[in-house]
Amino acid sequence: MISKVLSIKIGETMTRVCLMDYRSKNPRIYQSFSMQTPENVISDGVLQGDIKNFASSLRNMIIDKNMRTKYVVFSVQSTKIATREVKLPFVKANRIGAMVAANSADYFPIDLANYQISHNILGTEEDEQGKRYKIQVLAAPRTLFDGYTQLAELCDLEIVAVDYAGNSVYQVAKAECGAGANLVMKVGEKTSLMMVIENDSVLLSRTIPYGVDDAITEIQNNRAFGPKLSYEQAITLARRKTCIRLSLQDQFSDMEDEEEEYVEDNKDVSKELLEAKTVVTESFEPLISQTIRMLDFYNSRYPKTPIVKIHLTGAGAEFAGLSKLMTNSIGSKVTVLSKISGLHIDKFFRDSTFGEYIENIGAAMAPINLYEIKKKKSTTVAGVDKNVIPVIVFAVSMAVSVVLIVSSVLPYEIAKRTNEHDKVIIEQLRSIEPIYNEYNQVKGENEYLTSMEEYTWTHNKDLVEFIEEMEKKMPSATKITAFTSNRDGFTIGFTVNNKKEAAKIVSQFRTFNSVADVEVTALADTKAESGVREVTFTLQGTYKEKEQMEYDAIEDDAEATDTSAASQQENNTNTSEPTQAADNTAEQEQADNAAEQEQADTADNAAEQEQADANGNAADTENQNTDNDNNAGNEE
Repeated sequence: MISKVLSIKIGETMTRVCLMDYRSKNPRIYQSFSMQTPENVISDGVLQGDIKNFASSLRNMIIDKNMRTKYVVFSVQSTKIATREVKLPFVKANRIGAMVAANSADYFPIDLANYQISHNILGTEEDEQGKRYKIQVLAAPRTLFDGYTQLAELCDLEIVAVDYAGNSVYQVAKAECGAGANLVMKVGEKTSLMMVIENDSVLLSRTIPYGVDDAITEIQNNRAFGPKLSYEQAITLARRKTCIRLSLQDQFSDMEDEEEEYVEDNKDVSKELLEAKTVVTESFEPLISQTIRMLDFYNSRYPKTPIVKIHLTGAGAEFAGLSKLMTNSIGSKVTVLSKISGLHIDKFFRDSTFGEYIENIGAAMAPINLYEIKKKKSTTVAGVDKNVIPVIVFAVSMAVSVVLIVSSVLPYEIAKRTNEHDKVIIEQLRSIEPIYNEYNQVKGENEYLTSMEEYTWTHNKDLVEFIEEMEKKMPSATKITAFTSNRDGFTIGFTVNNKKEAAKIVSQFRTFNSVADVEVTALADTKAESGVREVTFTLQGTYKEKEQMEYDAIEDDAEATDTSAASQQENNTNTSEPTQAADNTAEQEQADNAAEQEQADTADNAAEQEQADANGNAADTENQNTDNDNNAGNEE
């Protein structure tokens, strides 16, 4: 049983190592160290270049720190690892792996022969289909692990797991995320991970291609912070001294007391330092901008689940003043994740936070294991004398070798040629990999824009077309006295000459493609002093849902196609039987006229009945006024 492991996270600038307990809910950290990663050793999570010299330096550091274990766990972050979030039925946990494997071809439209498929349970949710699992499925190319395998062998270590960096952060941060939605911002050197967690479920996870690397470079190159600094020296300075402003807008509002005293002694140097801090602060603008965009997207997607707390971790948590800068820029309080409920790892990091080692800690606690471990076969056989085994093996081997030598020449040649052919195909297809990566990126952007369009769509976007349709279908003498429209429906006030025109308006509105239903809420028939009668009424309508409008459009296209086909068939019939077609046409016209007249009468009667019911009292008042007018005329 494995008790301790080396948990290693190799970044493009820094490599971090922890000696800690393996698969423990409350792990103990025994030792840790960080070292600068040589240039060109890793790119997008893939180890390459001079791995031997890097392995030698890493092994020497492990020996110097007296880290005694032969087992290692790696945490890997790479865009080559494709991820998908899917929903599966609520079945037994041991059946999820088989279901993921059976449907993996649907999740990733590529040849999966050279990919390792794994999954992680993000949580459960209930919808109209019942309770279901929310699963994160990952597909990692097997070639990604070649460099880590070589590094482990050179360091005389045995790989027990390779974890996905997103899962590493989740395993540590979820314990501190209490009730409500919590945003965990893991700011690294060159990339940052944004993860929203609610009740141990991941609602949203995004990787942003910005971190603190640009700020560290500015500190290195700016002499206002001292002589030329190494990368590690610049990191140490950023931890111990605030090298940034507390706001992107106001450059001089956050001057510290010691800086004010420094202004009195040497104004020129103080100004240079303030300008240097401004430059470093501006290097965080892309990170802040992308974070705000991610928050806007989350709020539009989950409007009923607002974020109640924001945690900052990773290398950015060690950057003095960054949490205050993020707080002032985002508009919500950002706190450094300095401790985890139920874990005692903060005791080991007394002089700093554990943020830069969060991926190391999570990878050793509960790794997904992207790496397919090849277990060694046992060489012992119970009940058999070990001295006899070599003799038996030798005798059988000699007999089998004679057969194989005779029968293996032809298969060998075939296999050799097949191998050469396959190598040629692999080289030819190697150029496809960038295309696939670009496809994933474009697809993700398209999904983001599509979802944003769906959340921002309203009927008011088609208001111009709605008004134009009213101009075509409304009687010319119609007066519109009021018009309001919102997301769900509309309210329009009308003034017409008589009830017949009012009934026609109601009937016409029911033919609108975007209208689901209309009703008359108020109707008044009045007579002016000049003797002119006016009918005023208010019409309330409800818009159709977007999906229903699209469905009706498809039905209309199908009906138009059928009508066109029927007309074509009728023309063919007319060509062969002109006299009969003429008679049929006349009869059809009469039938159509009668049907149209009947439909018009029916529509008018229905509209008048609806209006009479909606305002019966108004109709009674009108009749009383009419009788009075008649009596007055008789007296005259």
